Amino acid sequence: MTTHSIQSSGRQQKQPKAGTGFSLLDGRQIDRIAELPAPLESTAAYLALAVSTDAKNSETRGGRKSIQTYAGLSRGAADRAVAALEEAGIIVRLPLENIRNPRAVRFILPPAEAATPQSAPFAVPNSFSYSRRGTSPLTKLVAQGDFGPLALALHLMRQNTDTETDCLPFAQIHRKLTYVCGNSLGALRLHRFAPSDDGATIQDTRISGARADLAVLEALRIVEWAIYAARPGAGGETLVTSTPLGVLRHSSPVIDCPEGSLGILGHLLVELHAGRSPDTVGELMKAWKAARSFTFIAPAPSKVTGAVALLRLRHQVDPTGLQADERRCRCRRNAEDLVDLVAEFFPDATELAEAALEAE
Repeated sequence: MTTHSIQSSGRQQKQPKAGTGFSLLDGRQIDRIAELPAPLESTAAYLALAVSTDAKNSETRGGRKSIQTYAGLSRGAADRAVAALEEAGIIVRLPLENIRNPRAVRFILPPAEAATPQSAPFAVPNSFSYSRRGTSPLTKLVAQGDFGPLALALHLMRQNTDTETDCLPFAQIHRKLTYVCGNSLGALRLHRFAPSDDGATIQDTRISGARADLAVLEALRIVEWAIYAARPGAGGETLVTSTPLGVLRHSSPVIDCPEGSLGILGHLLVELHAGRSPDTVGELMKAWKAARSFTFIAPAPSKVTGAVALLRLRHQVDPTGLQADERRCRCRRNAEDLVDLVAEFFPDATELAEAALEAE
């Protein structure tokens, strides 16, 4: 089993560069905006302006219209938010002579600079504030009318420094899964785990004080839980597999992610081992969602002692695109290995397994 540690200490920090696909924000500015009289509208306006900035994350290409479009604010609310940001010196209006269209308004956002580790710049993906396929997470959070969930989402982005799992560090927040059973399959062992009802273990005081806000992020599908098989390391740390077993969103397994095919194929092996053979992928998916379990397959005996769920935002930042590609390729390879297992032990179900592989 390929593993890596998820201890929070000594973790390499992400170092995003200015460019397309994300905005680099100054943590100090976000903290200042949170203290303004209307922090929800002001923060949403700032994020909307950040989406429209140039490659240096400085000069905006949009103004009030961008705020209305990306943040879902009314014209009046957008004007009030801009006025508050300007009065606080957080954004600076460009002189008219620097604007090609005199009727348009553009702004300068101060560059993100690290004064202390606590105020280090952090990246926010543009997909958090803008979506071509529908309502963005930012718009959904603004519609809640409460600043807490948006503030927590930004806090999670700032804390998400684990370059290996792309999740929040285990020491900050995690959920444990219950061991359901283990079944032999030749020289292999099928380890099944299911989410427990104990809730999350939270060490981060900002998160622990905002459980209701975290519930909102879960209900809006803005965060999800990546499930990993785990075992204790020599130093007492928790070690997890390099690829998740699947993903939980709002307590339900999901297929529309790179790990989705791993989850459903693992459950197919469990069903076949029990003498059950679903006729269609739809039936298989229904059974998997009802079981809410995740399967780890390893040579017997294995050192796996449990499974954990790590919190991650659905909208992540990978400045190069390589992390996302590697994640998809790794999941695909592992899923193809599961199809081979089905073909080896249950050849009559090979066609179903191949269809499940493409269900994502």
